[in-house]
Amino acid sequence: MTDRICSVCGAAVDPNAAACPYCGAPIFPAEDAGKDTGVQFVDPSIVPNKSTKKKKKLGLILGVAAGAVAAIFLLIVLIGALSTPDTPDVPVNHGSGTGTTNSAGKTDDGDKTPGGSPSGSSSSTGTDPRYPGIQARKGKWKTSSSSLGAAPSRTVMVYMVGSDLESEHGSASGDIVEMRDSISESGDDRVLVCTGGANEWHIEGLPADEVCYIEVVSGQAGLLEENGDLNMGLSKTLTDFVTYCMKNSDTDVYDLILWDHGGGPMYGFGYDERHPEPGTEYEDHLTLTELKDALQAAGLGGSKKLEVIGFDACLMGSIEVASVCSAFADYMIASEDLEPGFGWNYAFLSSLSDCKGGDALGKAIVDAYMEDPKGQSLTLSCMDLSAVRDVEAAMGDLFADFDARFTDGGFRADVSALSKTKTFTGVSSDGTEYYDLYDLGHFAWLAQEASPEAQALQQAVEKLVIYADGNISPLSGVTFFHPLYLTGMMDSMDLSYEELGFCKTYADYQKTFTAEVIRKMNAQSEGIGDDNAEVRPSSVGHTLRLQVPESLAGIYSDATYYVVKKTEDGSYLLAFVGVDATLDEDGVLTADYTDKAVYSVNDKTGEVSEAPITMYQLRDGGYESFAYAPGMLWDFEALPHPVEYKIRMDGDKPSIAGISPSDASDSMIPQKMTFDPADFEIVEFSFSSRKPTENGDGVLLPYIEWESTGDFYGERYFTRDGFHLEFRDIEDTSDYAMMAVLYDIYGNTYTTDLYELPNN
Repeated sequence: MTDRICSVCGAAVDPNAAACPYCGAPIFPAEDAGKDTGVQFVDPSIVPNKSTKKKKKLGLILGVAAGAVAAIFLLIVLIGALSTPDTPDVPVNHGSGTGTTNSAGKTDDGDKTPGGSPSGSSSSTGTDPRYPGIQARKGKWKTSSSSLGAAPSRTVMVYMVGSDLESEHGSASGDIVEMRDSISESGDDRVLVCTGGANEWHIEGLPADEVCYIEVVSGQAGLLEENGDLNMGLSKTLTDFVTYCMKNSDTDVYDLILWDHGGGPMYGFGYDERHPEPGTEYEDHLTLTELKDALQAAGLGGSKKLEVIGFDACLMGSIEVASVCSAFADYMIASEDLEPGFGWNYAFLSSLSDCKGGDALGKAIVDAYMEDPKGQSLTLSCMDLSAVRDVEAAMGDLFADFDARFTDGGFRADVSALSKTKTFTGVSSDGTEYYDLYDLGHFAWLAQEASPEAQALQQAVEKLVIYADGNISPLSGVTFFHPLYLTGMMDSMDLSYEELGFCKTYADYQKTFTAEVIRKMNAQSEGIGDDNAEVRPSSVGHTLRLQVPESLAGIYSDATYYVVKKTEDGSYLLAFVGVDATLDEDGVLTADYTDKAVYSVNDKTGEVSEAPITMYQLRDGGYESFAYAPGMLWDFEALPHPVEYKIRMDGDKPSIAGISPSDASDSMIPQKMTFDPADFEIVEFSFSSRKPTENGDGVLLPYIEWESTGDFYGERYFTRDGFHLEFRDIEDTSDYAMMAVLYDIYGNTYTTDLYELPNN
């Protein structure tokens, strides 16, 4: 029998062992090490319906830190491995197509998988009377003149960059199946798909080393062209596909859907894992400039436009993206937020013959997407791209006003509005936020306190977004990029306002803003002494009150507070990171901790977790409360999956609103993938301890910068037993403490000492 090896420590172990007796990690046969188990789809005659077909067996995800694996439970040796059987592949029928085959392209230089962490949420929050006109506006669709007359025949082009979404999870193949099952048997509409960019495809007959053109019809998919191992991150590959479709499919109108990862206006779209970007180890992709070049080279523009351009990808619903697309399409469909792994619901293809215009098709796509959210946070909007220039003009007027008053209140007014604006962001496992994408309508509404020009911007946004829906609030339907957390990374981004020709006034303001932040940012944190702060019992639980020094109060931006639990060895576990601290007009900062921490409860035994679940609260503009919790999902056929649980914190009960992979790379691109606990044997919430650490000046650092002890803990549940989350009062707060970290408008940090929570 073949020897078995430990995937963590490398020790040789008994051939029949399920786990390493030395470090406790799961082990595999030597010949299986590193293999991807993959995903397969069922025969057309037994395809499950829409509500169940997305439940896929997940492939092997590598890159787990050895220390975490070794420290987490030895319980695995007592559990029998369960498995999910593979299902047959969906065949692709080879058809006879027209056109010229282009075999040019780069060679395969390996698999470079982007990282990131998508998120999700559950139930709708409804409207907020404090913010009229900016919530999800389902049912307020504004019909344009294009909806008059008979429905045109359509060619829907789908540029499907499979990436790791396909090779590891089979998501692209799943959506092709969904298209095939949704499109009508009759009618003149066509769905043409360009596939590539993945190391493996899970549909039989669809090669990974060829960029293929396929036609999806009712019940089957036909292979039209094989074009060689092309790089889908090159503009020419997209140009050739659009040109091919418009030459060989004679319909009234043409629509284009771009399918894959999206990194917003900063990092572009479509990450080809087969072809690294020249001179780097990262996947090549399309920047907004390259997208512009591709559509222009395809002959689009002027009177020859797509009716709809859509992004089945994360974070692409920004004004910068809309500005680029406005030259080549009448309408744009995109999400402000991250998209979950199942992406769009292609059931909308069944209603193509009823869509009399791009606005009607946009509504159908948005409504289908929201039909079955599966517990995830969803946002999707349809924009009338003829209104883009009015939005840019209004942005120019607002930021010209801020610029004119830059050193006399304009800079601070801008940052103050940003700090309260609904943000669409990713959060890494240490709580760090990134992307700097903000809801444009919400920002304009908040900025009205500081500038009379903001009202015109809000009105322009309302004309741009003709239909939007989502189950989070507030939501105007379009974001914009504003550097705040990412000021030091501007040079590494793909976004160039000059190349795009986007709103020169705003582009110039960004440069001034970034230079000012960098000029006044210090390298180290400053401390706020003991005599300025206290923690005391209050009606909500415990309240941290801090008299902010006058010099800081004048440039204050926002604050974060940490609640930690002391362990027996003097280190601390993180219980909660809050971002809802407030500063009053007297310069007093208040952070209210409710003492109602989130605990996990075993449904079978009723046992409650010993410590609260670690929660990182998200910045959501003060309207809703979400948090991230780190953890692991265990599938005994593979290594454990490091994940982040998105927890909805508002309401009577906390609930899991999405599970996504932890970011395991240096890439800023979020993975459009979510996990279902039902696909795993064990769900775990993870904890790690840290010990207080000071900088060189003796100032206590924020908790996430403290030195790790290397100790890991976990609350684990068998999926078959079930578990749920509860708010519970902390019965004994004597082992708990709080600290605050304040930020000024230049991004500098100011930390307090650690203050113990007195018992009530």
